[in-house]
Amino acid sequence: EKDDVMKLRQHILTQIVDKVQKLTFSFNTNLNDYGALRDALCARLTLFNGRRGNEPSSMKIGHFNDALSRRWVQRESLRSSEDAAFLEKFLITYIPGKGNRMVPVIIPQDAIDGLKLVVDVKRHMEVGVSASNDYVFANTTLSSNHVLGWACINNLANGAGVQQPNLLMATKQRHRLSTQFASLDL
Repeated sequence: EKDDVMKLRQHILTQIVDKVQKLTFSFNTNLNDYGALRDALCARLTLFNGRRGNEPSSMKIGHFNDALSRRWVQRESLRSSEDAAFLEKFLITYIPGKGNRMVPVIIPQDAIDGLKLVVDVKRHMEVGVSASNDYVFANTTLSSNHVLGWACINNLANGAGVQQPNLLMATKQRHRLSTQFASLDL
């Protein structure tokens, strides 16, 4: 339902703003705030991009750094002012997708500051992320793995109080997006 999608979106954005503010102005990183921000960002990128749940969750820090440096942007090929305006509002990177094909991940402005916080080495040490873990959405407890995108979305959907959290999963959202796109008859 559209209302559930909008409720989840608002909850995710609220979590990102709240946790970025808390972590920016605290001396020590609280594990619960860090985990909530990491999960909200993972859910945001997964749903925003209409990606499979394991794709953005497996983004590596190098992919995020590529986005920050605008590695994938060829400014000389911009054809319009709309293209240039789009690139000012978003970052883009490419990550391995299904079948090891490279798939794009668009990063909205509202996620950038939070992503910078969750990849910070000092914060990693404070919350127990392994020094060898190079995932943006790294598990804590010295794990070498990343979080599961589905779990992040499901936890946030339950926290948002949506009517049918089981329907707010990456696969169903990909189908929803493709149906909406098809209805535009482009």
